[in-house]
Amino acid sequence: EEMTNLYRFISINSHFSCSKSLTVTISRNRRRYVTLKSEEKKVNRLPSISVTVHGPNGTFKFASLIANAAKKGDVIALEGDLGAGKTTFARGFLREALRDSSLEVTSPTYILDNVYPHPSKDFNVRHMDLYRLRENDDLSPLELEEAFQKDVCLIEWPQRLGNKHPSDYLQVSINHLPPSKSTPISLFIDNMRKRHEDLMDGKGNQNENEEEEEEAEFEDNNRLISVTSIGSKWTDRLEEIKKQLQGSPIIKNHSFPLKEQKE
Repeated sequence: EEMTNLYRFISINSHFSCSKSLTVTISRNRRRYVTLKSEEKKVNRLPSISVTVHGPNGTFKFASLIANAAKKGDVIALEGDLGAGKTTFARGFLREALRDSSLEVTSPTYILDNVYPHPSKDFNVRHMDLYRLRENDDLSPLELEEAFQKDVCLIEWPQRLGNKHPSDYLQVSINHLPPSKSTPISLFIDNMRKRHEDLMDGKGNQNENEEEEEEAEFEDNNRLISVTSIGSKWTDRLEEIKKQLQGSPIIKNHSFPLKEQKE
């Protein structure tokens, strides 16, 4: 009962930052009392970049910058809302990584993994879409451990990896920003609803043209792309990408959080 009352007291009367630790001491003497002690903890800030890109063309070009920096053994985890532009990002990434501006990029939603041999280097560029995987599905056919070491892997819906997720990778998140005044909000919402229903019915995009048609309706809209280095592989490369972005016409604005703080 005492602990229940304590939890209720904390939840109602206090808000604690996740950057602090809380020590609770309860005495069972005749006069009961509670001691709360809060301590500051050092928090590591991961190297990251956040940019606002203009339309599908901005997403495509930003993906090209990431592709230019990618190396053998890299994993790029691509996250985003439905219709946010993950396929556009993948197209820009793959065409630049493979040095083929006319490469036909199809969605691997149904086959899970498209493998593209690099034209001049000893690795493949792999595009995975794990949307249709469920918690207990077998991932062994993808040979992930070997792929993460020998290839460049771009993975959509990386949360489906579960305990197969690598410890060192680049996280890319794409999010919608509110539509401009020239785009009716009702059209924006209807498109998102249809996109979701199609995916649920098994009618998701299977080629780049469908995605292009969908995004063409909102080509004056912006996307927020956040890139974070999980681990150390991409720390220096993000610094180089940051320099390339300075004054870039594809970027509306940008922010570069502090570099990783060591404890």
